Amino acid sequence: SNIRYVSLNAAGNRVALTTSSGVNRITEFTDSGDTTSTWTLPYRPFANITPALGPTIKLNAIGDKCVYGDYNDYDQSGTYDASGRVTAYQLLDGPDLVKPVEQLGSDLYGYFNLGLGASVSINDVGNIISAAGPGYSGRGAQRIYEYIGTDWVLQQEYQLLNQGDSSFGSGQVNGYIGADINAAGTIAAHGAWNGQPGYVRVFLLSACND
Repeated sequence: SNIRYVSLNAAGNRVALTTSSGVNRITEFTDSGDTTSTWTLPYRPFANITPALGPTIKLNAIGDKCVYGDYNDYDQSGTYDASGRVTAYQLLDGPDLVKPVEQLGSDLYGYFNLGLGASVSINDVGNIISAAGPGYSGRGAQRIYEYIGTDWVLQQEYQLLNQGDSSFGSGQVNGYIGADINAAGTIAAHGAWNGQPGYVRVFLLSACND
């Protein structure tokens, strides 16, 4: 399988990656101060947690949470419709040689042909995520979710300005980086392409961090 997408935490000692076969891994650098320093795989692979997960991925600053996007996925009923799906995970510490990974909240689904998860982002703390889709047969959108209690709550949805605008992606959909949030999770941005030169919009997330 081929590596499809990678993300690095703020310290630069943890890398998350996805592969074309759906096997997703977290690798960590152990600095021993000598030639034995190496990259290891301290966490269980993400394979088969949910089918065909990936390929987009983003770690938070600490590197203890990550968000995955599968923009070409089935809907909640199991029907293929390219609605897309986004799933967040928490990396747990423990005495085991291979540490556990647990899903954080519910799976997040788009709507027909949205392709949610083509672009994903997570704030430093790991309680606010951005998920965007290009809208294959219509208008794309960026969604902002906040983790409240035990699940993700949709706080904002920003649609592209024009029908047919399509730029959200990670290089796997159409080659354009489309959406992001800042470290605090208080500002969101997305870019869209509809001919030349396209546009970028920036939003203040007033509903988050109240």
